[in-house]
Amino acid sequence: MTAALEHPNIVTIFDSGTHDGSAFIVMELLPGPTLAQYVADRGPLPEVEAVRLGSQIAAGLAAAHRAGVIHRDIKPSNLMFSSSGLLKILDFGIARLSQTTAPALTTTNAVIGSAPYLSPEQAVGAPADERSDLYSLGCVMTTMVTGQPPFTGEHPMAVLQQHVNNDPPLLRARRPEVSPALEALVAQLLHKRSSERPTSADEVEARLSRLAAGRDAASPGATATVLATMSPKTMVLEPVATRPYPTTSGPPTIMASHPQGVRADGSTRMQPRSWLLIAAALVVGVVLAAAVLSPLLSPTSEGASGPSAPRTPSILTTSTTPSSSPKATPQVPTTAPPTSPLANVRAVVDALVADGLMDPKKAEEFGHRLDGLAKKHDEGDKGAGKQVDDLTKYLTKLVKSGELTPEGFRRIDAALAGV
Repeated sequence: MTAALEHPNIVTIFDSGTHDGSAFIVMELLPGPTLAQYVADRGPLPEVEAVRLGSQIAAGLAAAHRAGVIHRDIKPSNLMFSSSGLLKILDFGIARLSQTTAPALTTTNAVIGSAPYLSPEQAVGAPADERSDLYSLGCVMTTMVTGQPPFTGEHPMAVLQQHVNNDPPLLRARRPEVSPALEALVAQLLHKRSSERPTSADEVEARLSRLAAGRDAASPGATATVLATMSPKTMVLEPVATRPYPTTSGPPTIMASHPQGVRADGSTRMQPRSWLLIAAALVVGVVLAAAVLSPLLSPTSEGASGPSAPRTPSILTTSTTPSSSPKATPQVPTTAPPTSPLANVRAVVDALVADGLMDPKKAEEFGHRLDGLAKKHDEGDKGAGKQVDDLTKYLTKLVKSGELTPEGFRRIDAALAGV
C-alpha cells in the first residue's frame, strides 16, 4: 500500500519484502535532518516557517488519506527534509499493519504511536481515523512553534492521560507573538473530540497556505538556507537536480565535526568567517581601483574657468578627434541599457537551469507561460496582473513537487515583482 503512495511530501518507496527471514524496504535516500533534529538545533521556529512546513505535512497526509491510508504515528522524527528543503513523511509501518494484526496491538500496554503526539482516541485504544493524524499534526505544529509538544511527563502513561483529560495549552500562552489565526487552527486540531477537528487534511493545508500567504515576511528559501548551514552533524545538502539516486547502498555524506567543515569525501565547505574575509578583500580592491582610475575617467579637468589643459586621454576614449570640437569626446554611459522586466525573468530562469535549481522541462513550460504574459502586456490586457499571480502559483507547485528549489522560487519571485 505504501509503495502506491506518490506525493512530493511522502517518501518514495521503491520495493519491500523479506530476505532470509528478515523484512526489508527500499526507499528514497534523504539527506535529512529530521524535523526533530531541526527543531532541536534551532529551537522554536519563526511562525511563517512553521506554517509553511505544516502545510507540507498536511499535503502529504491529504494524499495518504485519499489513498485510504492512515499514518497513526505522525511525529517530528518521522518527518525528514529532502535535499531541496521539502519535508517528507516517513515510516508508514504502523499504517500498513493488517486488520488481523492491528487489533492485537491496541490492547492494554500496547498502544500504537508515540505518547507526546498521540490522539486521545488512540491513547484509550479506540480505532484511529484521518482526524487522529490531524491531532498529531497539531502536536507537531505546537512543537515547531514553541519548541515542545503540548504535553510532557516523566512517563508515557502520564502523557497519555494528559491527552485524554487535560486541555492543551494555547500557543500564545507559551509564545505571545503568535498570530490568533494560527493559535485557533492548532487549538481546533487538538480538540479532544475528533468530530470538532477540521474535516480533512486538505482543509488544514488550505488554511495554512492562506496563513503563509498573509504573513510570509521571510524568504521562501529560508528553510533550505538554514538546512545548508546547520551544525556539522547534519547532512550536506545539494541541489536536487544534481543528486541522482545512488546505485549502491551506503551511508549519506555527513559533515565532519571540525572547524574547517571538511566533508567525509575530503572536500571542504567555506565557513562564514572565510566569506567575510573574501568580502572585505573585494571591498578594499574596489576602493583602490576607484582611487587609481578616478583621474582617468574624469570628464573634465580642474579649473573650469579657462580652456582645459592637456591631460591623459581616458582609457575608455577611442576617438582621435581634437578636443576643440564639441563632438570630439564620446560620452561614457553611466548606466547599462534598460532591460525589460520579462527579459530579466527569463535570464533568471536560464541561470537557475544552469545551476541545477530548476527542471529544464519545467523551465521551458514556464517560458511559454511568460510568452502569454508578454502578449497580454503588449496588448494592454488588464488580465496581465492576474496572469502574474498564476505564474507564482505555478512556481509554488514546482517547489512542492521538487522541480524547483526554494532558492529558485525566491529569485524568480523577486524578478516577477518588477513585471
